[in-house]
Parts: sequence; C-alpha cells; structure tokens
Amino acid sequence: MKGERRQRLRVLVTGGGSGIGAAVVRRAAAGGHSVFAGGRRFDALRETVHKVDGGVWTLPLNVRDESSCQAAIAAMVNALSGVDVLICSAGVASAGAFEETPIDEFKRVMDVNFLGVVRMAKAALPAMREAGSGVIIAVSSLSGLIGLPGDSPYAASKFALEGAFESLAPEIARFGVKVFLAEPGGVATEFMQDAVPSRAGESDVYRTFNDFLKNAGRGSGGADADVIAAEIVDLMENPIGPLRRPLGDQARSVASKLDMMSDEARAQFALNAAGLAWWANGDEPPRG
Repeated sequence: MKGERRQRLRVLVTGGGSGIGAAVVRRAAAGGHSVFAGGRRFDALRETVHKVDGGVWTLPLNVRDESSCQAAIAAMVNALSGVDVLICSAGVASAGAFEETPIDEFKRVMDVNFLGVVRMAKAALPAMREAGSGVIIAVSSLSGLIGLPGDSPYAASKFALEGAFESLAPEIARFGVKVFLAEPGGVATEFMQDAVPSRAGESDVYRTFNDFLKNAGRGSGGADADVIAAEIVDLMENPIGPLRRPLGDQARSVASKLDMMSDEARAQFALNAAGLAWWANGDEPPRG
C-alpha cells in the first residue's frame, strides 16, 4: 500500500531494451525491485542496465519462440524462486494501406504483439498459480480501443490482446492472479520510425497515403516514456482497479470520450487522429 514499506517484487519485463520496456526496467529497479530485462538485442539490454544502479539481470528472450519464453520464466524461477510480476512490453509497429499490406506482415505483427504476450502469460501462469498470487500487465494501446486508418495490423494485434485478457481475467482470479491492460496513447519513443516499410511493387494508388504515414512516423510527439513507466510501476505495486488502464492524460481523455461516441463519430475521430481526413475527402495531403 502507498505510504508503507513496499514489498520487493520479482519482475520480468519483455522488450526491456528500448522504449516503454526500458523505462519500466529503470523505474522498477530504482524502486528497489528485482528486475529481469528480457529482449533479443543484448546491446540494447546492456545499455538499459548501465543506466541503473543494480537490481537488474538481463536474459535472452524472443517472444516469437515458445521455448525462449519458457526458458526465461524458468531462469527467473531458478534465480529468484518465483515471478511476482510479468510486464509484456515487447512489440512491433506496422503501418500502411490495408490493401497493400502483405499477409505475412499481419502474421508478423500478430506473432509479436498478440501471440508473444500469450506465450509469456502461459509460461508464467503455472508458477503464479502455484504461488497463489501474481500480476500480469500487458502493454496494449489506444489502438486496442479504436482502429486508426493505416494502422490495421497493429490495431488488430491490440484488439486481439484486449479480448484475450478480458477472457483471461475471470479465469485466473480464483488463483490470486491479476491481469491488466495498460493502454498508452502516443509515446515519445522511436517505436513508429520505419513502421511503413518500402515494398516492392507498390502501386501509385496509395502512394500519398503511405508517404504521409512515413512522415508522421518520424515525429517525436507523445507522452514521455518515463511518465508512462511510472504509471505501470505504480500499477504493479498497487494492483487494484479495473482491467483496462489508460496511461497518460491523452489516453485517459480519449478513452473516456470513445465510450460515448457513435460509430460515425468514432470513424471521424479516427480520421482526425490519424491526420487523414484529407484522404477520405479525396484531397491531397496538407503541405508543411
């Protein structure tokens, strides 16, 4: 509880080498918790660890590989005798016109953003269930509440995650395990850079659409990752309240408005949020 001496938690963070994941690793370690930072890029993980004063271990982790997920949990259980908190932050971005996005790209995004969380949760649940307690926090997104144009693979992965965790929550409550969906809006990281890949055989039909998305992805706007991380760490230390947790002022404002919108209002909101009203109107992109 707030105001009392906090329990030292055993925390595993996926995607711990960059973005929100790295910020969570730093914040949790600074709070005195024992943190395992998992990821595919050891150079990035080492950079994260160098920015904290102890309390962090790194381990190789590929959330697309079930055996890697199982091994990560086993390594933590062997080292610390359990897992109190799993924070699933590993993710990939993808943007572009639905019609021109290859099926393999949809599969890639789903494999990381959705099935990667499923693999990690399934790996962690036996230890948590046996202990009679545990917290799993999946980093979702406002894109799990509303799909923006040009965002179909990413939104699909987050909608799937939201549905799976909504189903999971009552299944495991009897075992003392809690799950949460952390839903940030835009975050000032490099996550969206190169989210619109150049694809061979691109037609001219969506060229201005994709070019606009590429330029938008290079922007650095959004909430500070450290602010979002602070809210995630607060949630893991005080795991009470609803399943869905919008993070940051922008996300809380948007989430509260979406609940009261008609389908038509949501569609217009999505166009405006993506900056693509010009596209729907048959116009050229704005200059400047």
